[in-house]
Amino acid sequence: MAAVFKWAVRNDLIKKNMTEGLELKVPQRKSSEAHNAFSTEQVGQLLVAAKAYSQKTSSKPYHYYVTALAAITGARLNEVAQLQVKDVRTTEAGTVYIHINEVDSSLPGKSIKNAYSDHCVPLVDGAYGFVLADFMTLIEARRNADGNDVMVFDGLLLMKNGYGEQVSKWFNRTLLPKILADRSGLASHSFRHTVATKLKQHGVKLAYAQALMGHSSGSITYDRYAKEVEVDRLVNVMADVYKEIKGNG
Repeated sequence: MAAVFKWAVRNDLIKKNMTEGLELKVPQRKSSEAHNAFSTEQVGQLLVAAKAYSQKTSSKPYHYYVTALAAITGARLNEVAQLQVKDVRTTEAGTVYIHINEVDSSLPGKSIKNAYSDHCVPLVDGAYGFVLADFMTLIEARRNADGNDVMVFDGLLLMKNGYGEQVSKWFNRTLLPKILADRSGLASHSFRHTVATKLKQHGVKLAYAQALMGHSSGSITYDRYAKEVEVDRLVNVMADVYKEIKGNG
């Protein structure tokens, strides 16, 4: 807008630049709204509680699995909640991974944050007690019953903020207050911060971390032309990060 007014002044279309001195102030985020990372112990406690909750007759498997996948992959809660059966894949080498995407989707409302959010994240068996075989049993059951295009997690509805809104509200309002007395700066999105923090603490190469988190490298060469980092390589990176905390869930 300022550029248009400057151009108009230079070309004698207007006498005064009405945008001169005009600033757009972005309010600083309140500390209460900032997200912190969970500790390893807190993630373990939350996943144990989520699994127990999901086994209640009035609950659903997604209460545990959406939470667990967010915890071990760092994916946004909505990215996990909207997964379709066809988004859970296996490489020729046997690495199971989730493909976070919105391309060629038959699911209304499926979306990702930006182009870089289209990425693949391997699933590490045993991380925080996550049992990959049990999850794959769920996937096969969904595939056999309704095909590849159905959502992995039956029962999640598309709401204003996506398919993850139901789980997010349950986690933040029901599970989190019940398990953690001090939850300042903590919410479901904190899982993403937790994974990013662990990748940094373990000295994971920036290119690998960006591939796992679905972030831009800030480089046209890498973002546009470099090949995707192979999932079979990424699983070794993630397995190394989680080797000390397997079984804690």
